[in-house]
Amino acid sequence: MAEKLRFNGRLMNVTISQSKSGKYFATFLVETENLQKEPVIDSIGLDLGITHFCITSAGEKIDNNRFYRSLEQRLIREQRKLSNR
Repeated sequence: MAEKLRFNGRLMNVTISQSKSGKYFATFLVETENLQKEPVIDSIGLDLGITHFCITSAGEKIDNNRFYRSLEQRLIREQRKLSNR
């Protein structure tokens, strides 16, 4: 099974490994030219907090849904099931 390279460069090394579940993975090491990225002009600030999950520099507030608190009892039950195994 052969496939054309999806980028310009030279293939240096290939490592094939097998996970504990029996799946195979291939890791490719490729030499390419250094691409210059365009400088970032627009930027924002983010403030992570407790009462609000996030507040942007524009003043937009994203609520904290407190997923941990709403699922805490379910988490306790599932952890008990795992500890009995």
